This record gives sequence, C-alpha cells and structure tokens, in this order.
Amino acid sequence: MHGYSTGRVRASTTSSPSGSPSSATSQRARSLAPVRFTPVKSELLLRLLIADLVGEEVTRESITTIRDDISELFTRVGEAEVRAAALPSRTKYLLLVHGFLRRLLDLHLEFVDDLERELAPDEPAVLE
Repeated sequence: MHGYSTGRVRASTTSSPSGSPSSATSQRARSLAPVRFTPVKSELLLRLLIADLVGEEVTRESITTIRDDISELFTRVGEAEVRAAALPSRTKYLLLVHGFLRRLLDLHLEFVDDLERELAPDEPAVLE
C-alpha cells in the first residue's frame, strides 16, 4: 500500500480515571465552529486532469491500478468492523464511519468503471 495507515487510532487526548474525554476534546466537540468539507485529494482525479498531456491510453492504464488498493482498503474496513464490536461505547460510531468508507470506496470503483469506459479506444468500424 502507498502511504495508507493501518487504520489504528492513537489516542490524541487523555482520559480521566472515569474514562471521560479530556476537557480539550469536549471543548472541540462543543465548539460553535461549523463543520467544513475537507478538501479532496485524489491521485485518481489528478491522473484524469493530466490526461490531455499524457494521453488517454496512459491514463486508462494507470487508473486501473487503483483497483488493488481499493480491494485492500475494503479488507481493512472489514477487519475494522470486526474490531469495532470490542469497543461497545464506540461501536455505533465506528460502524457509521465504516459504512461511509465503504460507500466512498464503491464510488471510486464506479468512477474507475466510468473512466475505463470513457477512455476506451474507439472500436474500428466493422465492414459488412
């Protein structure tokens, strides 16, 4: 895999002996700042945006390699779903995140299908 984390979450805050989150975490969660959409960074999109410079054949061949990464990520999400059951206080939230990630991966696969179809070489006309 290229630069993907293992999916393990490291504690970035401390908990009190009662198990409640630190005051910094509570303040962050309660802040009045609106939730903003995080900018999208995608090698797949970048490859498409340079297709006019490198050619459709090169682009088509390079984008299909993402399928292996996506397959590995599906495996990791499945493993994380199994581990979520061991964290009863977080299971609900973790499973919601995992569901989102599965849909995001599905969207990427659909996009790869679209790109392969759109960037496929034109079939020569069949003479009858």
